[in-house]
Amino acid sequence: MSVGVYLIILAFALRFAGRYLPFSMFRERILLTRLLPVVILAILLSVHLLHSHFTLAGMYVMAQMFPEFPFLLLLGAAYLLVVSYRILRRTALTYRFRRELLSSARKEGDLYVLPVENLVALNVGFFRPKVVVSEGVLALPEREREMVLDHERYHVRMRDNLRLLLFEILLPTERDREDYRTYLEIRNDTRMLGRYAPLEIARTLLKFSMAYPTATGMATSLKRRIGFLAGEERLLDLKPIRVVALLLLPLIWYMAYTSCYMDLCTK
Repeated sequence: MSVGVYLIILAFALRFAGRYLPFSMFRERILLTRLLPVVILAILLSVHLLHSHFTLAGMYVMAQMFPEFPFLLLLGAAYLLVVSYRILRRTALTYRFRRELLSSARKEGDLYVLPVENLVALNVGFFRPKVVVSEGVLALPEREREMVLDHERYHVRMRDNLRLLLFEILLPTERDREDYRTYLEIRNDTRMLGRYAPLEIARTLLKFSMAYPTATGMATSLKRRIGFLAGEERLLDLKPIRVVALLLLPLIWYMAYTSCYMDLCTK
């Protein structure tokens, strides 16, 4: 088998291994098991296309010499279709939800207020996101209310909804999406620690947790955020792993290119 076949096997093995890495290794899991497989397959496809000189005759020759080349072409086409469908579908659903939500809310400054007593705080939209809160949030004590509003406004400034949309490029699983949302929330909570004590933030999160006892995904996210504030959970900072993974990319490209070139010379 050619080096390309082994790299394809490696890419799928890394993708499969993602389910075994814990949330504490979220950044490493996304890099190693989501981004790296996509990049490896993209490198292989680019190398084969480069050697084919992007002509039909060249592609036919490459397909005869490298059986994985047609597979990579089909995989690349399927990837583009799936990613395009996911992004378009999520964009359409989000804008429909945004339109319906804002139409039932009244505007107060930079806020949109829903006429409900439940605790609701979110932001909607990608390029011009809006902060939406409920009457229940505005009825909170001033310190807690400002905390919630600061939290949502930071999401708006960081364009976190757009980040979540672009995350679809890596073909995430539902677990990946939930973990990424939690990761962004923890990053936001960390930024707020300069103005608010961990106990204050955790107490406010508990109020939201009690308001949605049956929302499994939200409950898990809130539990992790509270555990992080209490020091019971933490995100591991394994920078050497990320550095090594990034340094491997030029090596993988060189291996794929030179092995393909040598095979072309010998066949």
